[in-house]
Amino acid sequence: MSNKNFIKLSDLTQEIKTTSKDNPNVIKLPYPKLQKEISGIHKGDVILLESRPSMGTTTFCVNLAVQLAKQKYKVAYISLDISAVELASRFEKCILNYNIPNSKRASTKNKKLDDLEIYINAKRRLSDFDILVEMNEMVKKHKIDLFILDYVQLLNPLGDNLTNSDQDIRDYIQSFKHAVRQFNTSLIVVSKLKNDVENFKLIPPGILDCNIDWATDTVIVLDRLENYNCQYDFKGNSTENKFYLMIYKNKYGKINSIETIDYSIDSEKQLIQEV
Repeated sequence: MSNKNFIKLSDLTQEIKTTSKDNPNVIKLPYPKLQKEISGIHKGDVILLESRPSMGTTTFCVNLAVQLAKQKYKVAYISLDISAVELASRFEKCILNYNIPNSKRASTKNKKLDDLEIYINAKRRLSDFDILVEMNEMVKKHKIDLFILDYVQLLNPLGDNLTNSDQDIRDYIQSFKHAVRQFNTSLIVVSKLKNDVENFKLIPPGILDCNIDWATDTVIVLDRLENYNCQYDFKGNSTENKFYLMIYKNKYGKINSIETIDYSIDSEKQLIQEV
């Protein structure tokens, strides 16, 4: 009598040989360098995207969601920071700028928007339990491939506290990890760095500044050198309107804390490109 919870080794090794492009359990990222580093987003993954405030994390997530939706993935965006109307405006601007030749035609614009399965949560005051309920409902109804939670510090705090501690954040992430495994989906959690990092504004964040927890599969820090009055990077390139990603935890590949992945950002057009 076989146990359905066990899978024969030969069957598993065959699954490993399946490429990310053909594997329905892996989301292939639209950014080649980032894709190469973290091997895509796997179902059941929790990715923590951390930064200081106003670094461009929302713009990055909006771009990512649009490009994934163009690849026919289904994305649900939960914003606890800005309103659903404002977020929709950012999405529309991003989509129109990706389709500049047809952007003047309203009928074409609406068609482009309708073609993308992107869902935006309209309620900003949520607890971690509310998030789990909504994730469950959205997976059942729309089979969501990726959730984006922006950002976790604005969840209703535990108990009677007015703010979430670093430990609260790690507790939330652990709950989310169990949920995405159960729902067979994936989640990007946008978070600020640890609370005491604000005391060191002139120093780029390191691994000890991150809310790294066993429940996170990948931890990425988004930062901008121009924030530290650096006009040029170590290669002599201008840092204006650029940010970089540093990977501090990587379940599916090497941890790379020296080399960075650079991006250019156009906040007005809500567009981001890998350099």
